[in-house]
Amino acid sequence: MYPMDTSRIRGMAPKLRRVLKPWEFLPELVVVGGLGFFLVTKTDAALATMTSPRALTIMGAGLVAWVVGRFLLRMWLRSIMIQFGLFALVGLGALAVILVPAYRVTTVIEAPPPAIAPVAGAPAAAGTTAAPVAGRTGTFKGIDHRASGTVTFSKNGATSVIGLIDFEIEPGPDYKVYVVPGSDQRKAAGGTRIEALRGNKGTQYYEAPAGIDLTSGEWTLLIWCEIFGVPIANATPS
Repeated sequence: MYPMDTSRIRGMAPKLRRVLKPWEFLPELVVVGGLGFFLVTKTDAALATMTSPRALTIMGAGLVAWVVGRFLLRMWLRSIMIQFGLFALVGLGALAVILVPAYRVTTVIEAPPPAIAPVAGAPAAAGTTAAPVAGRTGTFKGIDHRASGTVTFSKNGATSVIGLIDFEIEPGPDYKVYVVPGSDQRKAAGGTRIEALRGNKGTQYYEAPAGIDLTSGEWTLLIWCEIFGVPIANATPS
């Protein structure tokens, strides 16, 4: 057997014993400060996220990766400034992906598809003059998030069309539009994903896949946060 070369391990010991300077914790302070600001300004949304197993898994994995990354970089990277820069970029990137969308309002206003007019009882979108036609209407309800506006289910030939009319939903990351069989559904499981929500405010129209008739039986229109696995708002037009 060859003798173990411990010189490299001994060379790492001074790096591990080095005490981090206060300014090196600035990336952690920025991340914690950003999360604290989110908790204070959007308490209901933050607490709802904390009940999601997926969100807790993501946060736990991120914390473990951060600590392990700190340990490994202290061993293998000599430059303190490069270490600081890398963690600063990771921290700012995480805040940009997770927190910035929670404060970014995106307004998208669309005209109805050519064969669709506003459903009877629903407010007409700005700039449209078509007469009301038969269909279903419902009101958006927020689920631990602010939400308002009208949801309509109409038919364009054989295609079911979802209308989100003069609506506004509290912004956030990775919102998807789902239709789920049943009334007042709050889980995406068993539902059909339509597409990503184009904006959290305005008037928008989405086509349901072939074979789904939203004017027959009870259906819930659900806005779902895909990345954290939490419901945002829903409506059951009738």
